[in-house]
Amino acid sequence: MQNGHLESYKVQSRTHARIDGLYDEWYPAGKKVIPFSFLDTYLNEEALAWWYQDKGHLEAANGNISKIILSTDDISADEIAVLINLLNEKFALQFGTDG
Repeated sequence: MQNGHLESYKVQSRTHARIDGLYDEWYPAGKKVIPFSFLDTYLNEEALAWWYQDKGHLEAANGNISKIILSTDDISADEIAVLINLLNEKFALQFGTDG
């Protein structure tokens, strides 16, 4: 704050027709679903890295990494099971669910 004035910044993602078009893939009828045919084609190492950067974190104990967590909020248990299998098939990663 300087001279009683507060400085603030607004950050907004840019939109693009390709990105806007993904809404219909992920939210048909306004409810989130996992478009597995889309993921079969487009989920690659870079997309996985973006997912981790946006919705992931490491869990560590005593300075040792114990697991990588990828958030799956608002995804059904059935979809999570298919997603775990897809991550194993595409990347040889072993994921599970917590409690």
